[in-house]
Amino acid sequence: MMNTRFGNTALIIATAGLLSLVISASADADPSPASAVAPSAVQPQPEPTASSKPSAPDDVQKAKNMPEGADRLAALVAAIKTWTLTNPIDAENWAAQQDKTLQRPLLDATSTVWLDHDEKAALDWAMNHGNGIQQHFMFGNYGGRHGQAGADWVLQQPNHNSSELGVTVEAWCGHNKDNQKTTEAAGAWVLQQQLSKDDAVAVIHFVAAAKAWNNPPEAADWVLKLPVNLPREESAETVAAIWSRKIPADNPKIKDWINQLPFTDDKKAEVTKAIVVK
Repeated sequence: MMNTRFGNTALIIATAGLLSLVISASADADPSPASAVAPSAVQPQPEPTASSKPSAPDDVQKAKNMPEGADRLAALVAAIKTWTLTNPIDAENWAAQQDKTLQRPLLDATSTVWLDHDEKAALDWAMNHGNGIQQHFMFGNYGGRHGQAGADWVLQQPNHNSSELGVTVEAWCGHNKDNQKTTEAAGAWVLQQQLSKDDAVAVIHFVAAAKAWNNPPEAADWVLKLPVNLPREESAETVAAIWSRKIPADNPKIKDWINQLPFTDDKKAEVTKAIVVK
């Protein structure tokens, strides 16, 4: 299981940028959960092996050999989408082996196509065989499509890990100017669940981050209202980091807010360290 203690709040800030690549227009998506998707056009695949290094088809390799630039990326994305239709596992694994400038858009493409054609198989594979970055894009795309239904489905899977649930919920929150309603809904959902400690840490962080990017003072108030059994201290660190990054002039207000937190002096000092000073 991946470590879900995001003491390094820089990870939350970076995650928000990464997820912006994978959140799609969920208002137009089919709301059915993974268990209700139609049969797929994607061909059945054998169990992958950890050491497999797939060879790319000629059209993918030809696109990769093009001069760097927008045309090369567009050609690669188009080619890997076609590959995903016939061999999604190899396409996923090949995309994950590329450098970061290609890895992210290619994994966004492979996860999108696979989810379009066989959502349940895509999620099952990612959950059981995918690595961290593959799970991030798969569940980010899934959460953006299905919102609460997606979070409910992931939570019900006995073998889910906390990062998968966290990314699903953050994608449900969204990262755009119209995300206030979805963020509020996700925050209310979290408080209604019986979450494990790891799930609570991951999900509360992601909701706190989404709220902070949307409206830092409101996020600060929300943290103050969290029950004591939820990770309030870590969420406060997240809000402080994002608030100070988004509105540097508010740093004195942030320090005043930290002083009001019902934490020990040591905990308050930890939250203060999260403030980004420019």
